[in-house]
Amino acid sequence: MSEYADASFTLAVYMGVLLVSAEQDMSWAPPGKLRLRFLEWVP
Repeated sequence: MSEYADASFTLAVYMGVLLVSAEQDMSWAPPGKLRLRFLEWVP
């Protein structure tokens, strides 16, 4: 994560891409729960 220390917007876009990919891969999972698990660690 240190490579994104000065690029929070870039990190947000990258994480959004990963979330969409996870939602596609795990189409059986409820979207709300998946988003919660994905973003739960963010302070």
